[in-house]
Amino acid sequence: MQKIGCFGWLAIAFVFGSFFAAFRNGGFDITIGWPGLLAIVGIAIGVFVATKKNNKDHSAELLVVAGEIDQWVAAGLDAEGNKFDDDEEQLLFVLPNVELLEYKSTGSSYSGGSAGVSFPLFGRVRGNVGGNRGQITRNPEEFVLSDMGRLKVSTERLIFVGEKEAREIDLDKVLDFELGPNGLWVKLAMSNRQKREGFQHMQVDQMPIGMAIGIAKEFADKGLEGAKTYATQLAADIRSTIAAEAAAKGKK
Repeated sequence: MQKIGCFGWLAIAFVFGSFFAAFRNGGFDITIGWPGLLAIVGIAIGVFVATKKNNKDHSAELLVVAGEIDQWVAAGLDAEGNKFDDDEEQLLFVLPNVELLEYKSTGSSYSGGSAGVSFPLFGRVRGNVGGNRGQITRNPEEFVLSDMGRLKVSTERLIFVGEKEAREIDLDKVLDFELGPNGLWVKLAMSNRQKREGFQHMQVDQMPIGMAIGIAKEFADKGLEGAKTYATQLAADIRSTIAAEAAAKGKK
């Protein structure tokens, strides 16, 4: 939740002051209270516009993505324009501006101990006799953004090259992956790593990262035809979901 801030409190004070002055003589004097009424109308319009902005409809962008998926299936070519060869690793997708997500501690916390008996030394400085030390404890780990870079999704691996580090993940080591809404983020569980890792790609007008990794995983497990079947179903799901939401809005 956003803080109101000084400007917000001043606006609230202005509205209440205007209404108080308008009601001061036992009735509502519109000539005095109109600034408060206009302020309320302005606030209502601002809230409505902000809500619409936060709930922006990305149906058009997702339909473009569905079309690109269909084109990928029909073309049968990798990201470099080559036909697929089951005996070679090939590049499927290249996604820019990808965020690497990891479980990391946000730092440490210090809790002070008892100082025991204290006595004055000089001025405000006091000495202590006895007591126990405080302790520093590591904060619990959280799933946080740790780097940003480019992700190459191949038929066998995920290759992340970031500003600070590089990662390579073999798809046959991926035990499970959890997708976020519309596939904009993915959390991976791998057999060769204790902690889960993830990636986030918030550009809704491009191939969602979860869909790209899902297609690659199907390719690694079932080959080209399995990946095509999975991708075709993804495109169909996008279109059917958008159509269902549009129908639901039309009934309201």
